[in-house]
This record gives sequence, C-alpha cells and structure tokens, in this order.
Amino acid sequence: MLKLSRRTGETLVIQTETEKVTIHFKIEGSRAKLDIKAPKSVKIWRGEIAEAK
Repeated sequence: MLKLSRRTGETLVIQTETEKVTIHFKIEGSRAKLDIKAPKSVKIWRGEIAEAK
C-alpha cells in the first residue's frame, strides 16, 4: 500500500503505458473531495461498493 499526503488543490497522476488517471484533491470542512479523470475503461467504485462485489 502506498500512502501519500496532498494539500488542497494538489493533483495525483497515475499512468500506465496505455491509461492515465488524474485525481484532484480539495478539502472542504471535514470532507475531502476528489475529482477523478480517467478513461471509461477504468472502473472506479467507492470502497463499500467494491467490497460487495
């Protein structure tokens, strides 16, 4: 597992040879918001949904 710290407004990029995922972080009060840009072929689920599968 990789753990990273990011400040609000910072970005994380995950890239393979064929796909690129960009995650933009924003903190509002006690909530963290993520804007995720990824190709449609990349499946993105909340943790509780992924565990139910």
